[in-house]
Amino acid sequence: MLAILDRFGRRLVKGVLLLSLASLIAGALGRYSPELDLFANARGHLLGLFAFAVLALWLDYRPVLVLALGTFITLAGHALLAQQNEGPLFDTALAAASSQPGDWTVLSLNTDHKHSDSAGLADYLMSTGADLLVLTEFGPNKIAEFHQLERLYPYRVDCATDWDCSIAVLSRHPFTTAGSTPEGAGPAMAWITFGQGDQALTIIGTEIVQPLRSPVLHTREMAHLAAFAKEFKGRVLVAGDLNTTPWSSSFARFGEASGLTHMGHFLPTFPSGTEGLPQLALDHMFASPGIHFDEVWIGPDVGAAHRPLFAEVQVPNAKQAALH
Repeated sequence: MLAILDRFGRRLVKGVLLLSLASLIAGALGRYSPELDLFANARGHLLGLFAFAVLALWLDYRPVLVLALGTFITLAGHALLAQQNEGPLFDTALAAASSQPGDWTVLSLNTDHKHSDSAGLADYLMSTGADLLVLTEFGPNKIAEFHQLERLYPYRVDCATDWDCSIAVLSRHPFTTAGSTPEGAGPAMAWITFGQGDQALTIIGTEIVQPLRSPVLHTREMAHLAAFAKEFKGRVLVAGDLNTTPWSSSFARFGEASGLTHMGHFLPTFPSGTEGLPQLALDHMFASPGIHFDEVWIGPDVGAAHRPLFAEVQVPNAKQAALH
């Protein structure tokens, strides 16, 4: 009986090996096809499956057990990476006493259209004390929470009344100009600009369509976002749910086309989960040269599908006056 199970196990493991290898090859060709680029987003998991499938066949002992253990290790490794980069709330009083004039904090969060406790979410956002909040999926069902948030964040731009946009960028500091995406004119975006001309600093909040929904539309929206970011004078910071991982060609092309630099950390933020098992790094920040990411971390599970993403950035001297 055990021999039969082992033979079945070897066949199963060989199938997983071939499937993971084919998926890795498909993902490597993602630059030539948005559909193939879907596989690249799972490259970390596919590499883990492939490696442990090879190990299971090489050991030739309880191959299914070895593969199951390898799958657990792969999932746990991604979750551990997230937990190791989970940081505390941003303490406003401590920051005021210790930070330099150009240091400020950005919080980016997909707040989830289906969030069941919008008031509790607003309490959490208030407790962070970040300088800027970039909130996606902040739609008509959360508009009432603006009344609470404006006590600390009196300056904002949003398209919260439009389910298809549902972006809000809130600031503790007055800004110069702001705007949001007209319906049907590209990806969901809202932005604020501090200062003018070459001394301006623009923060763009966005959510890109999921590639599983439409790989072609996802690619098109990423290209639109890159081109849009280049239209602004001065420096730019893009934050939000890009629905792509650093493994993908979509991610790489955005950096190349926009000229912006990634925050430099691989931080799984999705799915959130009360068990602390985020697996995919879908939330990101990119910034123009001269804006330095001093520290990047993720927040706790706040009842949304994604974890909050924090970044402490160093604003160039020319931009500091706009934030005070």
